Amino acid sequence: MKFLSEMFPEQKPLFVSVAEAHGYGEILDQLVEKAFAKGEVVTDLRAVQAILLVASMRCGSNYCSVFHSLIMNTLGVDPEQIEYVVSNRRFPDSLAELQQYDELLTYAFFRKNVYVNDDYAYISTGDFLGEAPVRRDFLTILLLSDLLLMLTVAFDDEVSLDIEPFFQMFPTHDHIDEYVKFFTAAKTDAQDGASPVFCICMHCKQIENQKTGAWQPIELVVSQLPANARFSHGMCEPCLDTAEAAL
Repeated sequence: MKFLSEMFPEQKPLFVSVAEAHGYGEILDQLVEKAFAKGEVVTDLRAVQAILLVASMRCGSNYCSVFHSLIMNTLGVDPEQIEYVVSNRRFPDSLAELQQYDELLTYAFFRKNVYVNDDYAYISTGDFLGEAPVRRDFLTILLLSDLLLMLTVAFDDEVSLDIEPFFQMFPTHDHIDEYVKFFTAAKTDAQDGASPVFCICMHCKQIENQKTGAWQPIELVVSQLPANARFSHGMCEPCLDTAEAAL
């Protein structure tokens, strides 16, 4: 784990030690290096952490959310800006230089609501998210997010906020209680039964416009979705016709 050892020379976070102990150390080290040191387009570390933060909101544990927030603090992003990112899936005007990554935040949010098996194949092909280097960087970050979330869920007795000594090294660790309260409320709101439900085609991934009934590509619609949006799977008419013809 050469890269992670250089990244955390004094105190390893618990998730690093747990990954190493359970055989995930090498892949974690590779993903972290690719996400933070070898990105072609998403090269600002604040943006990488923000994408990881938004993606982590689909996990019941607040460990990852707090971890990414504290790292963002050390990179110059204050708590108010972090809360704005989580609530709006975009960067505030005070971080205008990062707004080029807003679409990635939006899809990271969208993906937390609809997790489909062919996510990675869908992102890595076609025109979604633009050029291939953007998609590759984003896929790396998503893969890293999935591994981090798996570690915190599968080994929750070994990775938790209560026993993480690494957090004490942050000048802003006093914000941990504030973050826990905010993230808990944000996740509760997102899971509210009164949240609007949008239908997404299980094949082409278009979203149905609730007002007009038209199906639109997610890249055109997802940025307009409310923060507490939920999704259900369906099938648009063209995909339904194709499926029926194949029977």
